[in-house]
Amino acid sequence: MKIERFAQNNSGTTRRGFLKLVAVSGAGLAIGIAPEGTRAASTASAEVSQHVANAFVRIGSDDTVTVVIKHLEMGQGAYTGLSTLVAEELDADWSQVVAESAPADAGKYKNLLFGMQGTGGSTAIANSFMQMRQAGAAARAMLVAAAAERWSVPADEISVSEGVISHASGKSARFGELAEAATAQSVPEADALPLKDPKDFKLIGQIIPRKDVGKTDGTAIYTQDVQLPGMLTAVVAHAPRFGATVQSVDDKAALALKGVQHVIAMPNFVAVLAADFWTAKKGRDLLQIEWDQSKASRATSSELEREYTELVSTSGLVARSEGDVTAALESADQVLDATYSFPYLAHATMEPINCVVHVREDGVDVWNGDQMQTIDQGAVAQVCGVDPSTVT
Repeated sequence: MKIERFAQNNSGTTRRGFLKLVAVSGAGLAIGIAPEGTRAASTASAEVSQHVANAFVRIGSDDTVTVVIKHLEMGQGAYTGLSTLVAEELDADWSQVVAESAPADAGKYKNLLFGMQGTGGSTAIANSFMQMRQAGAAARAMLVAAAAERWSVPADEISVSEGVISHASGKSARFGELAEAATAQSVPEADALPLKDPKDFKLIGQIIPRKDVGKTDGTAIYTQDVQLPGMLTAVVAHAPRFGATVQSVDDKAALALKGVQHVIAMPNFVAVLAADFWTAKKGRDLLQIEWDQSKASRATSSELEREYTELVSTSGLVARSEGDVTAALESADQVLDATYSFPYLAHATMEPINCVVHVREDGVDVWNGDQMQTIDQGAVAQVCGVDPSTVT
């Protein structure tokens, strides 16, 4: 875990001001489709970042189509799958599509099946299939309307293919050339948007290059790559067993190490804070900690296996009953009987768990891999004593 302790840098530029500057300098199109089917406003890009609800599509003057993904990419393909839905209805060229993680904002990016922003239960495509297709179709309709107005031709005579908008007269334009003009067009109602017949799909259902390949070619930016002015790194000494607590800490040697600034003891861990990871790690290794393991879990793998084996022979809670298994087994020509045992498998990430937290005077910025943004946003707000809406 890394902790940024300073509310702002010395540049005098606020975070909000920086975001406005970025929005103004990057002329393009940003639109959204509200999940409830409400009408979204269409404004100049300098205002869109502040006022457009559920913005899933941004088109830049450089032809880049940025798809804002509300679900966490954990290797399951959310970046690729959800981008495909937008690109299909937008008729974008797959090479111009870029996936970007959505910020924590349940009002705009909630999981329609959860009622809050989060990823799990194989719900990413299930709750976003129509929503993302409508976002792509709306962007396409606005680009076509802009082209029709500029060329003085009927919109229904215009075609779109692989990022190019064209007319039989020979007129054509790429998305980026019409992106700014498209912001002047009204956003179509979600229910009125014509969507493709599945037989016309070019991307959906096909094997196409993934949009999260940065994990394998070195271009991905991870939380551990984030560096802020004055940032401290915290390395944690965890309890040796679940349920164990800190009884006492001798931190003299750790604090004597050059670069170590703080040692913080919590009920079930001790953190050493320094200006860099290696110093914090060496300080953590110098801690002398006595753990109270009187209430810690001490079950061994063999004990757990024996317990679960006994539970198999007991009656469980019936979630669904269909057919007659006993009768089917008794009448079967051949019955296969096998037992499969697996060791404890941690539901955990491959990379070290870490985050960057910047506590400002008017809110908190957090960089981390987040499966349930709404829950963590609320937890951070509670710890820092701020309103969840100020946690970014």
